[in-house]
Amino acid sequence: MTKNNDVLMAKKIRESLEVIEESYEFLLTYGAQGRKHETDDKGPSKIRESLRLFENALEKIQDIDLSVFAKNISEFNKRFLEDLRVVRSILKSLLELPVITSDMIDNTNGLIVIRSVMTSLFFIDQVFLPKR
Repeated sequence: MTKNNDVLMAKKIRESLEVIEESYEFLLTYGAQGRKHETDDKGPSKIRESLRLFENALEKIQDIDLSVFAKNISEFNKRFLEDLRVVRSILKSLLELPVITSDMIDNTNGLIVIRSVMTSLFFIDQVFLPKR
């Protein structure tokens, strides 16, 4: 792979990471709101949009092979991609529900696999990707 492709791939990961961070921050806020319904006096929440953005951003980085950035990371990459697929399935399952409550999102936020993917993404950004 060429250096130019590496830079483009790193840019794609970082753009997706920004969307994921924003979506996750919204999930944290939503989880703390105590909503029993997705709407309140202010209108509908943006939880479904946030979940869709999160899932779409994960999909964009799912096929990236991190070995282009570093050697000897095949086991890390394998585990990361397994976790990523699990998180995508969780997000899709939530989107299928008729109502998404704060408690549901709070429990989702607490899942180890969600935290694993988030931490892995930050690790990938800081350790494997070319410096900004």
